[in-house]
Amino acid sequence: MEKKNSLVRDLVYVGVFGAIYTIIVFMLACLGYIPVCMPLLPFIMGIALGIPMFLFYSKIDRPLLGCFLVYFIFGLMTFLSGRNLPCFIAAMIAGAVVGIVLKSLPKNMKSLTIAYTISGIVPSSVILPLWVMHDEYIKTTSQMADQAYIEFLEKLSSSNWPIVGIYIGGFIGSFIGALIARRAMKKHFKRIGLV
Repeated sequence: MEKKNSLVRDLVYVGVFGAIYTIIVFMLACLGYIPVCMPLLPFIMGIALGIPMFLFYSKIDRPLLGCFLVYFIFGLMTFLSGRNLPCFIAAMIAGAVVGIVLKSLPKNMKSLTIAYTISGIVPSSVILPLWVMHDEYIKTTSQMADQAYIEFLEKLSSSNWPIVGIYIGGFIGSFIGALIARRAMKKHFKRIGLV
């Protein structure tokens, strides 16, 4: 009976934290229409998502299933909202890797930090279609944005180096988010025995 209750509890956490993750990312993605902010989004998202994801990681009993499903939900939402198959694939891969890390390491601050830093690949992949599906991305975006923004995107995607910087920024933002979450959640973690 306890195992069944644990599964139900994990699925509830997946639904709640999957929704929180998706809402935060979609809200912050609105900053992407400010050209200067677009390359910084994964860094900002990594910081903003630290506390809720740390709490999620600490609550689930089945990390492989839970992480895969949370990132699957987010990837599915980005896919259903239009043109983002690369993010969907990256989210599923990241969910599996994060779940494996959390399952194989003892549940403590270090493992939570490692897992969350790895998850930095997900917000970074939101912008990936600009490079891997360039023409379609530009065509769709040009229907929603002005010419100056499209020119900025063309300039940004003219080289592969910006995407490298965007992924590095996503990992750095996630690491900073993990450090902030560690500090903010220390009292909570101490109460549930993780510290």
